[in-house]
Amino acid sequence: MRWLHKQGSPSTFAVKLSRDGGSTFPVLSASAPTSTPTVGNYNWTVTDNGQPYPQDSVLRVGSNDDPTASDDSVTFQIDDSGFITVHRPNASDTLIEDVPPVPFRFRWSHNLGYRSRVRIELSRDGGTSYTTLVSSWYNNWINWGEYVWTPSGTCEVIGEGCRVKVVWLGDETVYGIGGLFKISGP
Repeated sequence: MRWLHKQGSPSTFAVKLSRDGGSTFPVLSASAPTSTPTVGNYNWTVTDNGQPYPQDSVLRVGSNDDPTASDDSVTFQIDDSGFITVHRPNASDTLIEDVPPVPFRFRWSHNLGYRSRVRIELSRDGGTSYTTLVSSWYNNWINWGEYVWTPSGTCEVIGEGCRVKVVWLGDETVYGIGGLFKISGP
């Protein structure tokens, strides 16, 4: 979880999570420290609270130094099944292996949380086999991730092509595979 604040450093915040749409707010941390004078972070792994999923949830963060400095997130859902959906590259993309190099952004959405780790793989045979591009990469945002890659090698076989696979390291049965795309030489 990440939030912006104007409390300076050092300061601490109470972090609370409602799983009943905002009716009650049990404490996750009574004193989460800030990471900078304007940004707070708190790492939390979703735990099973014994209630049915999905759960309408609201996060509440409040300064321990100033009771008026508090805010609630928008309502979001906690679900017991993870997902990754690869959006780029897709079938409309042709990446170019060129000099000078032209970087390309792989992008995906997920529900795994901020800074959850994934592995990024590339197939050059339409998805039959994959090689690892990056063995461990943080998801950049709470619900999406991206990785900038400089294309190398080609992948232009008719009827086949390249695919990107993003695998959650927390549970490798959770992954997303993008559509076929091409990598062309200079």
